[in-house]
Amino acid sequence: MALLLSVTLAYSADSTSPALQVTGYNVVPETVYPGTNGQLELTIENTGTETAKGSAVYYTYGTDQQWSVYLGDIGQNSQAITTIPFVVPDKVSSGILVLNVDLYYLDEDETGSKHTMASIPISIGQHEVLEVRTLSLSSSTIGKGEKLTVALELENTGGVMKNVIISAADNSSFSLAGTTQKRVGDIEANASKNVSIDILSSSSAAEGKYSIPLVLTYQDALQNTITQTVYVGPVTVSDSSSQMRILCTPISNSEIGSTLVYNLTFENLGSSVQSVVIVVEGTDVFTPIGINTFYVDDILPGESRTELITLGIDAGSSSGYYVLPITMQTNGDEQEYDIGIVVQATPEILMTSEIESTTDGTQVSVKISNTGNTAVRSLYIRADSNDYYRVSGSGEKFIGTLSVDDYASYSVTVNQIGQAPAGAAAGIPLTVVFKDNDNVEHTVKKTIVISGATDAAAYGNASFSSSSQNRTFSGRPGGVMGGGSTENIPVYAGIGLVILGGLYLGYRKFRGKKKVPEGSDETRR
Repeated sequence: MALLLSVTLAYSADSTSPALQVTGYNVVPETVYPGTNGQLELTIENTGTETAKGSAVYYTYGTDQQWSVYLGDIGQNSQAITTIPFVVPDKVSSGILVLNVDLYYLDEDETGSKHTMASIPISIGQHEVLEVRTLSLSSSTIGKGEKLTVALELENTGGVMKNVIISAADNSSFSLAGTTQKRVGDIEANASKNVSIDILSSSSAAEGKYSIPLVLTYQDALQNTITQTVYVGPVTVSDSSSQMRILCTPISNSEIGSTLVYNLTFENLGSSVQSVVIVVEGTDVFTPIGINTFYVDDILPGESRTELITLGIDAGSSSGYYVLPITMQTNGDEQEYDIGIVVQATPEILMTSEIESTTDGTQVSVKISNTGNTAVRSLYIRADSNDYYRVSGSGEKFIGTLSVDDYASYSVTVNQIGQAPAGAAAGIPLTVVFKDNDNVEHTVKKTIVISGATDAAAYGNASFSSSSQNRTFSGRPGGVMGGGSTENIPVYAGIGLVILGGLYLGYRKFRGKKKVPEGSDETRR
């Protein structure tokens, strides 16, 4: 309701005459603004001793606006209520509209004219002329109890703004850092001011996204206090731990049974200094080497720190994808993270051969051992015929899975069908196919040399007897081999040499026992 500032009355009356007075008024609507229409409700009372005849109200604003309303007769001690429409000019410099009201009426005998004058002030409200724009936020995410700097532009779009003050809203999760209010001062019409405010989030604020309420107050032209609430943001409030970005970078291979080294990097994305405690949890696969708790103090906003983490990988594990749990503590908050680590394995097989002559041909026996650090699957071996030897039967065998440090046996009978050229070695080719633990297929091809070799040193170390020959060779996928020769391993057959040597020694012994007649040619030798 508009405030009644003053009512000025002027009237003339004698002891036996009517007397009209304006005893009250209301403005509809309660708040009126420049350029709008309103209604003034007047209460007129006859305080005289006679009836006021032919009462009428005349009212003016300035020199060009005049209206009149006829009221009729108003009896002694009676009231009349009337409504006067008015228009508020577009510009009211003082903020007050004064309506001059003149009451004209006659006495009861209608012989004398009476006049009462009243000046009624009406307060004109001012539209909200404050516009607030957010220029920048120091961060879109802050932790509980952290500070945020907001740059604002305050603009007066046309009006009076005196003593502008900014404060935090009541019952808010945010407050002004270090003070309860910030004084901006006066802002002229159609002008603006930039202001920077430090806002502090509550340590008990719930995590989530907020539009931060700020309350601005100022005085208008009538010295009325205008209160306006504006919102800045949105801003996300999170735990302190979520202000830290974690990056895990391996700097060594992660082979089964080996040591894994990686960098754990922390970046402070918050607006305040952070200290971090990292606990590396051991698992069945990973064992922290050295300490498992790391303390990283005083990480400045925007700063990164790196810690070197060393883990031992269990030799009995399998290749695959594993999770390493770590716990990070920051400013009382605790957060668990999982680091995914790929553990690798190198499959490797070792093949030992034994060759023996039989009545059906030459029997080649091969023992296949898994000397790698992972099981091999779908193990398959095949011997192929060539121009010098023919394989009896299919020459194929499916072995299946071969665990680490386990072996399987394979044998095949071959028959010689051709003679190798002089100085060349002849044998049978073997093909071994298997899959590793990651389902990657590997192929190893080797030749077991049976005949044609003349120099054992040319093909690697080998030991054998006259009745059998043993050879060892190994293979890794990709042609990385260990042990014997990487391609052809000769097998030396000593049977023929043993037979010839035996015949020669028998002949010498026989000749030594034979009697020779005297004078014969034998005695002269």
